[in-house]
Amino acid sequence: MQRAETGGAGCDRKHEVSELRGLHPYEPLRQYAKLAVYYDTQIKLKQQEADLITAQQAREEALFRTQNQLKGTSREWDLNRPDALRNEQPARVSDADPRLGASSMQARD
Repeated sequence: MQRAETGGAGCDRKHEVSELRGLHPYEPLRQYAKLAVYYDTQIKLKQQEADLITAQQAREEALFRTQNQLKGTSREWDLNRPDALRNEQPARVSDADPRLGASSMQARD
């Protein structure tokens, strides 16, 4: 093994140990970088899968609402109905209206 001229004894120790093992000094860092890229792509794939599931659920929810939850079937529809006044009967049609009670039977001439 050839020792580099670094100006002091033992300064190039890491390089020598790596050569003894047969590894480049940056090989562990490269392996770590490969693992980081692998896990990053796996996380991106899982996130895309989760986004697809969320979008599918939103589409199914919107379809259900358009098919089953119509305006006319809600509890509050009578309160918010825009044509309610047109569809109501007047309070009094004539003097002989059967809907009128005893206190409403005042006929005016």
